Amino acid sequence: VIGVAFSGPSNPDVMNHANVISELGGIVTSYDETTRSVSWTNSAVYYTADATASPGGVGSAACSPSSVLSGSSSVCTATPSTGYYFTGWTGACAAASTNLTCNLNNVTANQSSVATFALLSYTVVATAGTGGSVSCAPSPVSAGGSATCTAMPDAGSTFTGWTGACTGQS
Repeated sequence: VIGVAFSGPSNPDVMNHANVISELGGIVTSYDETTRSVSWTNSAVYYTADATASPGGVGSAACSPSSVLSGSSSVCTATPSTGYYFTGWTGACAAASTNLTCNLNNVTANQSSVATFALLSYTVVATAGTGGSVSCAPSPVSAGGSATCTAMPDAGSTFTGWTGACTGQS
């Protein structure tokens, strides 16, 4: 048999190689031995999966794993900061819409996504009883902000107080 490979030295980059010159009844009677360099190549292909938050500082976004073996999956997660809410994904995660997580399956190219956040706001509503009116401004009010409500009694009526969230206020 020509080209029989023998176990080589401990160096993985070198392989001993024997060429059979003659054999008799299946037994090698002579051969020449040469040393040949062998190079090993990692054929695994990895891609990047990344996510960023927009605007910056109002939430976070990340994919795990961020280095993805070709054909494998990564999960991206959006996390809003206090006072903000998640509005959706763009880029590779766009199909996930407003889900906080996005599954990137069968990754065969670099993937990039942006998680978008917005400031929470609340509508302030006050209702006046008989004999007056009330107004509140601003409305809506951003998370952590405040609004002022003003009671205006009709002529001949007297303001007697607040109920609900404003109970105890004057």
